[in-house]
Amino acid sequence: MYGHEGQNISVTTPVSRALERVNKILLDPFDLSKWFLIGFGAWLATLGRGGGGGVNFHIPSGGSGGGPGNMDHAVREIMPYLPIIIISTVGIALLIFGVKVLLLWLNSRGDFMFVHCIVLNKGQVKEPWTQFREQGNSLFLFRLAINVVCFYAF
Repeated sequence: MYGHEGQNISVTTPVSRALERVNKILLDPFDLSKWFLIGFGAWLATLGRGGGGGVNFHIPSGGSGGGPGNMDHAVREIMPYLPIIIISTVGIALLIFGVKVLLLWLNSRGDFMFVHCIVLNKGQVKEPWTQFREQGNSLFLFRLAINVVCFYAF
């Protein structure tokens, strides 16, 4: 297959170059501390992203005792505890929101840290963490804004 101006295009060349780069970064020479530092950066870069399953509730339908009288009884039983239920629900929601924001911030900073380690073939944490503070925080604010817009849009 030929590209522009008679250049030969190969599908395997980029893959083999990528594998050579991986080999150079991770194995030439082998350094366990570098592995751990790059792994930490990779962990931060993927922190809080995807993969989780949801919770599925199965509420059986039909059956006996599901009439309107039982619902009134349930409401009467819950009413004294309603303020506690509301406060607990809001508190848990705020806690979950705070954890998600923290994970998004760590992830945004970790993205720059991981790329820095891969590009320079170094296992570092402190230097890229401080060097790319402004860019990581900017990425965090952008991602947070996108998440808030998407949450309110849907």
